[in-house]
Amino acid sequence: MSEFRAQVLERIARGEAVCGVIGLGYVGLPLVMEIAGAGYRVLGFDVSRSVTDGLNAGKSHVQDVPAGRVTDGVQQGLFEATTDMGRLAEWILDHQVPLELSPSSNLQTGAAQSIATHPITRLKELGFAVTVNPDNRLMSATSVSREMRLLVDQANWTLDDLEWVTVTALGSSFLPYGVREAIIDEQLVPGFARASL
Repeated sequence: MSEFRAQVLERIARGEAVCGVIGLGYVGLPLVMEIAGAGYRVLGFDVSRSVTDGLNAGKSHVQDVPAGRVTDGVQQGLFEATTDMGRLAEWILDHQVPLELSPSSNLQTGAAQSIATHPITRLKELGFAVTVNPDNRLMSATSVSREMRLLVDQANWTLDDLEWVTVTALGSSFLPYGVREAIIDEQLVPGFARASL
């Protein structure tokens, strides 16, 4: 066992681990509450200041999470929400942690104001491993193809941008490494070489 892993497991056993959850929506916030409910400190990250301010004031914007649970977590010092992504962003960039972003869903939840100004473009430009996703495609009435078309039409994305995020998504999948590489080399890259917008 590596020394780092041993240290992490020891901190978990002693109840000293601090967890981080990125995105405090209908998936992230319930996860935060479960972790805090188990007695661990949680730092929740979100791009929306109104979401983080509300949570730190004990308010819940997620129907399945009662405000009382949020208030308890905050008052017990087990939960804090922030928009400060500094050190976290540096770590995510350095380790190329894939970020699954859903532009249409983010507009619907107020996390972004428009497709043109959605943070996915800036994150991609900075070298983050971003991927384009439909989130809940039935609620957002969208697909990956529609999300990509919106980025082309409203955020000036190019075919190279679409290829980059697609390769990133496939490269981050749970398929065996050899299978991922074969699909990228034999299907994805040649397919984009023939494509046009």
